[in-house]
Amino acid sequence: MGQKNKIVLLSSIIGTLFIFYAVATFLIIPDIKKSSKLQEDIATLEQNLRNLQNFSENLEDIYSSLKGYNLYLKNFQEGFEKEDLENLFALYAKEVKVEEYLKEDLEKIVKTDFIVDMKIDSPINFYKLIEYINQNSLPIKFDYPIIFEKSENFIDLKLTAVVYSLK
Repeated sequence: MGQKNKIVLLSSIIGTLFIFYAVATFLIIPDIKKSSKLQEDIATLEQNLRNLQNFSENLEDIYSSLKGYNLYLKNFQEGFEKEDLENLFALYAKEVKVEEYLKEDLEKIVKTDFIVDMKIDSPINFYKLIEYINQNSLPIKFDYPIIFEKSENFIDLKLTAVVYSLK
């Protein structure tokens, strides 16, 4: 192999390496940079998607609590009369007697106190009544004292039920 062939071979190798370098520099490296940028963008979009999903779950929680407030407002607007309370308490007790004791007109609210006497089989029935009132967002609360007295087959329960309603 002559000197001239060695120079041509060396030139060919250097030219090939230069072409590879040029291809890498102008074609592959920008694509690698674009790829890393795309990976960053994808990570950002995935984080945004997780944030939106969390926000959506929060909105669902807020909506369900608003539905509860809407039910409470509906009950608050309609109010409860003596007969309504008697019917409600009769679901959990026997011999229910409800008497209106005091009615106060506050600014935009009417607060009515009822004295309630009823007979229950067990204190569990009273707690079921409280649970029903809470689950159905009824504007009723019980004031102290709540008196449980044992009678022959029942427990006599005496309490003050306070009912709130809009004017």
